[in-house]
Amino acid sequence: MNMNRSGSAAVPCEPALVYEILSDYGNYAQWLPGLKTSQLLAHESNFAIAELEFHAQPGQKMAIECIHAPNQMVVARTLEGNEPHLKIEWNISPADGGRSQVKVKVETPLNLAFLTSKFRSALDPGRMLAALTGVAAGYGEGPAGDKVIEIVETEDGLICWYRGTKYQMKATS
Repeated sequence: MNMNRSGSAAVPCEPALVYEILSDYGNYAQWLPGLKTSQLLAHESNFAIAELEFHAQPGQKMAIECIHAPNQMVVARTLEGNEPHLKIEWNISPADGGRSQVKVKVETPLNLAFLTSKFRSALDPGRMLAALTGVAAGYGEGPAGDKVIEIVETEDGLICWYRGTKYQMKATS
C-alpha cells in the first residue's frame, strides 16, 4: 500500500529552466532536501538512470530510473530491488509573468517504519518545491542566464553557492 502526497508552487522562471534543473539528476544532492549524494549513471534521449544516497540511510545507495518530457514533466522511480520504493512526478506548465506552475506528487510506502523515518521529511512535497523555487530564483536575469547565488537548506545546514563556489553557512549568534 502506498501513500500519495502532492503540492504545487509558482516558480519564478520559465518552464525550460525548471525542466533543466529537474532533469539534472547528477546535481539533485545540491538542492533536493535529504539527499547526501546524487550521480547520473546513464542518459539516453528522454530516459536516465541515477544513483541517490539519502541522509536517512548513509552508505546505502538506490538506483532510480528517470523519464522526462522536455519542459513538461520529470518522473523518477526506484528500480526493482531498491528500498524504499518511491516515485516522484514533477509536472511543469507555463504561468503568467515568465513563471512556471510546478506540481509534484510523491508516492511512498505506507508503513510505520517509513512514516517515522527521516525519509518522510526528505520527501515532503512542500520542502521539495521550496528547494526548487530557491534554486530557480538563484539564476540571474542576464542574457546567459548565469546562476549568481543559491542558498539551499540541507541536513548539514545551509549551503550557499555563489558564482559556482560552494560555501557552508554558519550562524554567528
